[in-house]
Order: sequence, then structure tokens, then C-alpha cells
Amino acid sequence: MSFYKLIIISQVLRSTAILELPTAQIPKDPIFWQVGTSSSFSLASKYDPHVTDFDLSGFVSFNGRWFLGLNVFTLNEISFDFGTVLISEADKYPVGISFGVRNVSWKKYISSVGGDPKGGGGFTDDNSYILRSPEIFSIYGVLTRHINQSFIVHLGIGRGEFIGYGPRSKFLNTDNFLKTPHEYFTFGIFGTIQLHLTPNLHLALEADGRDINLGFLFDLDKFKFVAEAQKIEHFLFRGYPNFHPRVNFGIAVTSRITIPEVQPVPVKFEITNKETKMAVKGAVIKFLQTEIPSIITDEKGFASLNIMPGSYLVSITHPEFKGLRAKLNIRKEKPITAKIRLSPKVSKREIAAQKIKEGDAFFKVEKLLEAKKAYEQALSIYPESKTAIERLSNVELAIKNKTLESKSRAKYFEAKGDYKSAISYYKEVLTFSPDDQEAKTKIDELEKKLQEPQPEKKVVKKPEPTRPTKEQLENTLNRAIQQFKAGNYKEAKKLLQEVLKWDPSNPQAQDYLKRTEARLKVLGEK
Repeated sequence: MSFYKLIIISQVLRSTAILELPTAQIPKDPIFWQVGTSSSFSLASKYDPHVTDFDLSGFVSFNGRWFLGLNVFTLNEISFDFGTVLISEADKYPVGISFGVRNVSWKKYISSVGGDPKGGGGFTDDNSYILRSPEIFSIYGVLTRHINQSFIVHLGIGRGEFIGYGPRSKFLNTDNFLKTPHEYFTFGIFGTIQLHLTPNLHLALEADGRDINLGFLFDLDKFKFVAEAQKIEHFLFRGYPNFHPRVNFGIAVTSRITIPEVQPVPVKFEITNKETKMAVKGAVIKFLQTEIPSIITDEKGFASLNIMPGSYLVSITHPEFKGLRAKLNIRKEKPITAKIRLSPKVSKREIAAQKIKEGDAFFKVEKLLEAKKAYEQALSIYPESKTAIERLSNVELAIKNKTLESKSRAKYFEAKGDYKSAISYYKEVLTFSPDDQEAKTKIDELEKKLQEPQPEKKVVKKPEPTRPTKEQLENTLNRAIQQFKAGNYKEAKKLLQEVLKWDPSNPQAQDYLKRTEARLKVLGEK
């Protein structure tokens, strides 16, 4: 059962009430009305002047915000209630807040059993107070908080009917701190604990300055039933024989009786990546404050289910994306597709920056192709990155320069006939530019040349020098002696060495050579 249907269970007796005390929750229908009756009975008819009581009540609310109620306690005691829910928990707030006024009437004192104390009106314990605060214009404010789906707490403060001056109720009265009774300008604290035992059966325990009540509510959506024990403090605390508990039974009919049976509506979710527009698989969709099971998106980012019309608070979570909450309004017989985009926890700009960092590391160790690939990936992820554009331009220039340098060296070795070295440099070109057609062609050509047989080189032997004749040696020796005498010692030495080459034991040549070298030494020449 949805969140707003659980609220309706409490609307059996008075506007926004669970049993008798107000809350900050009313139905979300555009217009919702309820009419009911209740009867209470005293458990000690011998002493109680009001053994039975019969009341009529009804209210109408608008869009879950404004409400107006009518209470007919007796034909002479009729009052109105009105107020507003300023903040609703269904609107993603942590608490609901409501303000209102009860017992708008011409009567100063008003009660479900008749109000005027002078005529015996009011309950016995109410009239026993040292000062009974008038119930007319009982202003109040109340907070509502769902602790979980089954446990709800309501806490408020108000004047008039919420104030008690009895021995058991004075502790909830602000005058208990001021030590001075005030007829009109004092406030009482009140609160309710509400437990959802099943989707249809609920238990409420409430207390204010006058009563402690415990009751069960049974919800059939179109009809509401209540069974309540009133004034149970008289069970807990003895010593006041004229104060007696009561039991109350009520029944109400709601505007839902005029509404045809509502059928579940097909709802489809389409979850995509806000940056890449790609489908998000594994996103978990939860319907908060309901018992609807979670659903998970498939490979195409889709998830679907059939749910009852109403207003839902939905949360979408995924480990790689930022969580999102959205309000989903589902109308009867109107299938919807909710297209939701999730923002990655890490942005494209941050991912691109990481790729640029990888490229810089490759560039530093001259892995230029790996660096180029990293920069290109950064640009594909985040095309607006000026850093990636600059880095890519730099690495492309470096690849171009490396290619030209390797080609130049390859051509140098090719011209020298060192084909193996040339091939190694052309292969180096391909490491920088894998699609370079010139390098591929040259490698094929040079590998074919290496496989061709090489022509044998002819060795040309120099002719052996012819030994000079004895007469030629003597002429050479005479020329050497003439050069010695002319002071041309270097030329003399050269000629003498030529003679000794062919006639090593020639004493005259040996003598003049020693003398020539000695002269050169003195002259500082060799």
C-alpha cells in the first residue's frame, strides 16, 4: 500500500486525527471528504453522568494541504475545524508540519458529551480541574515523522482542549513551569505513536493534557473502523473512583466510495549517462516510504513495473554515478516512461586529465605512439581540452622529426652500400609512422639486394721493385756525397738510405749516413 493510502487510515473521527489528536498528514487527493459517526460508553455507568455519547463528524481536504471539518457533538454543540499542512513528508522533507484551529464555535466550553461545566457538560475529570481552559479556538501546531514504514511519531503543542490541570495531566501543561494558572494563555504538549501492524490494521497510542487513549483502526479504503479505549490513565492510576475509562467505536465512509477501482499503471524507467548518453546497466531504483520492491536496469538501461497511481519519491543509485532522487506522479490509466540521466562520479574532464597524464609519461620515455594514443583518447573523452590539443600537436611534431631523422640516416647507409644498417633505420621509421609507404618500399628493395650474389673484388698486386745495378748504386752514392758537401743533409740522408736498402753493408754509405744524421741533430732537424 502506498504512503498516502496509509495516511488515510487515520482519518476516522476528526480532521487530520488518528484517534482524537491532530497530525501533519492528510490525503493527497485533489478533493477528499469523509463522514463518520462514533459512540462511546462509560465502563462505570453507576457514577458517570455521561454513560453514552453519540457524535457525528466529517471533513473535506484539498490537494493534501487545506482542510475544513464539522463536528456535531450535540444539537446545541457544533464546532468547525480548519487548518493547513505547511510541509508534507511526501514532498521529500524530513518532517511534516501542520497548523490548525479546533472548536471554532459560539461556545466557550465545548466537549463531545456537551461542554458547559455549569450544566454538567464535559467529562467528570475535566470538570475536576482547578481551572478548565476553554476549548473554543484550540490553536495547535504538530510535527509528524516516519521513523520507518511501520513506526510514526506525531508531536505537538496547543491550547484549549489540549490543556489539563488534573493531578495526572499537569506535567504536560506549560503552567507547570510558571507556577501560575492561566485560563487562556497556556499551552499543553501532546503526542501520538502510530504502528502499522499490517497494511490494513493499525495501532495508535496518544496522550495530551486530558487523556491517554489507545485504539485500533481498520482500513478498507472506502470505509474506516475504529475501536478505542479512552482515558486509560484511569486504569493505570487509581484513587479517583469517579473518574472512569470509556470505550469508543466509530465508522466512517470516504470519497473513495465514489471512485472506481484503480488499476496498476505500467511505469518504465530509462536510465542513461548524462555525459555520454549511453545506457546505464545495474542502476537500482527504490520507491521510498513504500513497500514496493526495488528494480534494477538491464543492459539497455531499462527497468519497468506496474504500480498504483499516486505520488512517489524515487531514489536511483549506482556505484559509478551520483545518486538522484525524483518525485514521480503517476496518474491512473496513463502509462509513463521516466527518462533519467545520471551524472558520473568522475567527470569526463577528470578522466581526460588522467589520460593526458598517461600520455606525458609515455612522451617522457619517447614512447611517442603510445603518447599520441593517450592524447587522442583524452580528446575523444573531452574534446574541449586545450591541454590535450597542445600535447597532441607536440607529439605529432616529435614523430615527424624522428621520422625525418631516421630516414636521413637510412639513406646515408644505403649510399655507402651498408644495406643492413639502412634497413634498421627504415624499420625505425615504421615504429614512429607505421603507414609510411616509402620506408616499406625501401625495406623490400634493400632486403632483395642483400639476397643477390655479390661480385668478387679483383686484387691488383703492385709490381715488385727492380734491384738497381752496381753502377746505379754508385751513382746514387756519389749524388748523396755531393748533397752532403753542399749542406743538403735531408736529401743526402734520403739517397744514402736508398743505397743501404739494396747494399746494407756498404761501409762508405754507412759512414756518410752517420755523419749526416749527426749534422741534422746539431741543426735540430731530423
